[in-house]
Amino acid sequence: GTIALQTFCNVLIAPALIYALAKVLQTGDAPGVNEAFRWGLGKIGKVAACAIIAWFLIALGFVFLIIPGIFLLVAFELVYPISVLEDGSATEILDRSYNRTKGHRWKILAAMLLMSILVWIISLPLRPLAPLLARGSVVFVPIQVLAELVTDILSQSSTVLALVIYLSILRTLESRQSLIE
Repeated sequence: GTIALQTFCNVLIAPALIYALAKVLQTGDAPGVNEAFRWGLGKIGKVAACAIIAWFLIALGFVFLIIPGIFLLVAFELVYPISVLEDGSATEILDRSYNRTKGHRWKILAAMLLMSILVWIISLPLRPLAPLLARGSVVFVPIQVLAELVTDILSQSSTVLALVIYLSILRTLESRQSLIE
């Protein structure tokens, strides 16, 4: 249930975040929250389909001795940026992610591991805070909300990492197409 909720939240937030970051990188102007979410909601069906298929394949890969799951996790790292910024069906997007990560998978895996370790280290002090406050029967909502907010922001670092990897691979392919049209 938690994984499904996390995937659902990513499907809502990732397109808006990717759009906003791509627009800032391309034009230098930051879109408003309303503009970013409105644009992202237009992509939600395709992003959801791609995310669900990728999640299912990755989960299936983990069932088969973990290594195939790790391989597919890395191969489908670009699913969110490709589904948001490019046209195509879900299978075409999964295929593009798989093909564009070829030759870069060890670097992508290293970046994913490093990012996970950094997020874990940063969020480590926040994790025991909420249960500690609850155990003392003290309900201090602002601290609990702040801890959850920081944790949610840190969880989006994987989306930002995927976009950075996507843009760096595009740069190596010397593609000069507009990302947000």
